[in-house]
Amino acid sequence: MNQSSSSVNVVIVGALGRMGSQAVGAVLAADGLELVGAVARRQAGEDVALATGGQAPCGVEIQTNLASVLADRKPEVVIDLTRPDCVFANALAIIDAGARPVIGATGLDNAQLGQLAQAVQAKGTSGIYVPNFSIGAVLMMQFAAQASLYFDHVEITETHHNQKKDAPSGTAIRTAELMEQKRPQFATDNLADEVETLPGSRGGCRPSGIRIHSLRLPGAVAHQEVVFGDTGQLLTIRHDALDRSCFMPGVVHAARTIGSKRGFFVGLEHLL
Repeated sequence: MNQSSSSVNVVIVGALGRMGSQAVGAVLAADGLELVGAVARRQAGEDVALATGGQAPCGVEIQTNLASVLADRKPEVVIDLTRPDCVFANALAIIDAGARPVIGATGLDNAQLGQLAQAVQAKGTSGIYVPNFSIGAVLMMQFAAQASLYFDHVEITETHHNQKKDAPSGTAIRTAELMEQKRPQFATDNLADEVETLPGSRGGCRPSGIRIHSLRLPGAVAHQEVVFGDTGQLLTIRHDALDRSCFMPGVVHAARTIGSKRGFFVGLEHLL
């Protein structure tokens, strides 16, 4: 644990999950961050470093109650890597406690994000919802948005592990939103003539005309391709997360820098 007078006190919620367990190691190894708490649904009382595969204890015990950790440890930043069914309530509690949420659990809708933005504004602090912590994925989304200026036919396919609860992914939704900022309406000229002999086989279609397809397969981590089409050509913009370690630099960067901001942000690009 790297402690100094300027270290940011961090709590990780969902510390035993796929992302959370790697985030524990990343925060412990990061300069300028101090892990002061860990929340999970099991293994209460165990040292979180040992519980997540570390070789030495860090002195931070796993707790199961977020509210008590917020009250006792008074973190500056809370990294939430839990699930769609609890992340919104967690975020409100984090903001109410005066901490800054770094939210990596996807599944929040625009109404919920709006409520979190209002809560952050009322507290005069900051927070961020990050659909994807990978720098490569952030670039993929920005490239897709730029390409939208030149192509009006596009579909998105995202692939994740078969334990992911929400579909489509937060990354796919955020990609579509950024593309729609550049081009509010995409081509829908062929939709009236389409016939699905298997309902849902053409994926979900946003009001803008962007179709999104979600695959859930064992062996996958996080993958997305945005395919643009025009007469005689296809443009494919693809990102593959082959290991969750690719997300950790973004997690650490968000925890380090969110305290210097004011307001609520969606997307890691706002901190780069």
